[in-house]
Amino acid sequence: MLCLWIGFHISGSRPRGEEGCYLSEDMKDVHDIGGMRGFGPIVRDEAQLHEEWERRVLGTVLSVREHHLFSIDAFRHAIERIPEAVYVSATYFVRWRMAIERLLLERDIITREELDRRFEECSTGKVVEPRKPRDGTQYPRGIHGSGYYRKINTPAVFKRGDHVETRNLKPIGHTRLPGYARSKTGVVARVYPAYVFPDTAAHERGENPQYLYSVRFSGYMLWGKDAEPNSAVYIDLFESYLKQVSESIPEGNNER
Repeated sequence: MLCLWIGFHISGSRPRGEEGCYLSEDMKDVHDIGGMRGFGPIVRDEAQLHEEWERRVLGTVLSVREHHLFSIDAFRHAIERIPEAVYVSATYFVRWRMAIERLLLERDIITREELDRRFEECSTGKVVEPRKPRDGTQYPRGIHGSGYYRKINTPAVFKRGDHVETRNLKPIGHTRLPGYARSKTGVVARVYPAYVFPDTAAHERGENPQYLYSVRFSGYMLWGKDAEPNSAVYIDLFESYLKQVSESIPEGNNER
C-alpha cells in the first residue's frame, strides 16, 4: 500500500444530485464562490506551508501524481466533491488531504481497512513502515507525464479580437468555467494551442482536446456598478465554453 500519514477521514455525507456532485440551488458548487459576498477577506498566503503536516500533504500528492494515478482535473474535482460544510471550514491543505484520500480509495489503491489501520497507528504513535511494493509494480494509469498540450488538426474557431459570449453552462461535475463569468461578453486577447479538456478528463471520459483562449472581460461586465473603474479580468476558457457575438457590446456594459 502507499504510505499515508492521514490523521482523519472524509465525511460520510452523501452528495445531492448525481453521484459525486454537490449542488446548491443555483447549480453552483461550493468552491465556485467568485464574486460572492460574506466569505471574509482573501487569505493570500493560504497555499504556503506553515506546518510539518502540510509539507507531508504536499509530498503525498506529488508522490502519488508521480505514479500517474490520476490527472490534475480529477484531483481538482475531488476537492470540489468535499461536502459544503466541511469545504467552507477546511483549510487549503486539509482539502488537499481529503481529496487524495478519496481518489486513492475510489481507485482501489488503498482500502478503507488499510486507512483505518494507519489512522490508528498515527493516533497511538506506533507507526509501522509499510511494505514496499516489488519492483515493476504497475498502477492504473491516467493522463500523465506527457503533459496536457495536444495537437489537433482543426483550426481554432476564434481569433484575437473576436467578441465572444460565454455559455450559460450548468454542468453536473467538473468545469473550468466559473459561475460569475457565464453569459458574459468579452474579447479574445490570446489564442493558445489545444489542451486536454478538463470537463471530460476529470471524469475519465476522454481527453477531448480543445483550443484555449484568454478572454478579456471588463470589470463592469462581470461586477456591474460595484466594479472598480477601468478594471478588467482575463480568464482562460476552452472553446466549447464560448460562442461568437456581434462586435457591439450591449449598451451599459462598457467600461466606465
